[in-house]
Amino acid sequence: MKTLGQILKERREKRNITLGQAEDATKVRKVYLQGLEEGDYTQFPATNSLKGFLKIYSEYLGFTDNEIMPFFRREFDESKDGELVPKTPTPMVKEPLIRFTPQIFFTGLFVSAIAILFAYIWVQYQAFAGAPTLEIFSPRDGLVVNQVGLDIEGKVSVNSTLSLNGQPVKLAQDGYFKENIQLSEGPNYLTFVAVNEVGKSTTLKRAVRYDVK
Repeated sequence: MKTLGQILKERREKRNITLGQAEDATKVRKVYLQGLEEGDYTQFPATNSLKGFLKIYSEYLGFTDNEIMPFFRREFDESKDGELVPKTPTPMVKEPLIRFTPQIFFTGLFVSAIAILFAYIWVQYQAFAGAPTLEIFSPRDGLVVNQVGLDIEGKVSVNSTLSLNGQPVKLAQDGYFKENIQLSEGPNYLTFVAVNEVGKSTTLKRAVRYDVK
C-alpha cells in the first residue's frame, strides 16, 4: 500500500513539477515539501505545522481533502489537544524459511546416515579395487655396500602379496616385511611387485651396488 509521501511525489512527477517550482507556487520551503514526500517529519518546526503544509501542498497538486486525508489519518493520530502523533506501524513477523519439525529432523538424520554409508562403501571400494600401497624402508636407491648380505624392509597393503625379482616375500599380518638377501658382486637390481586380491599391482625398483673389499 502506498504511503502519503509516495502519493504526493507521484502526482508531482506526473505533472512534471519540480520541488523548486512547487516551492515558488506554494511559498512552502522546499525542505518541508521534500519531508512530506519522503516521510521525514523531523524537518517540521512543530507537529501541527505538518497538517497545514500538507493541506497547501495537496491542494496545489490537485487533491481534495477527501482524497488525501484518509492517507494522512492512516499515518497519524490527533490527540485531544490537537497534537499529531505518528502511528507506529505494527512490525511484520517474518516466518522462518524452514520450520524445524520432528519429520524434518528424522529425514535429515536418515539422509545423513545414507551419506555416511555411501562414503564408507566408497572408501572400502577404493581400498579394495585400487592399486596396493608399497613402501620400501630399506634399501634406498643407489646404495653402495661392501658386504654380501643386505636387509630389505618395508610395508605393503593388507591382503596383498609381494615378490622380489619374481620370488615371494614373506609378509606379516599388517603387511610388514623384513628379510636378508644375498647380493652379487657389482650392480644389483631389485624389483618389488605388490599385488592385491583383484589383481591390481604396484611396482618399485631399487639399484644397489656390491663392491668387494
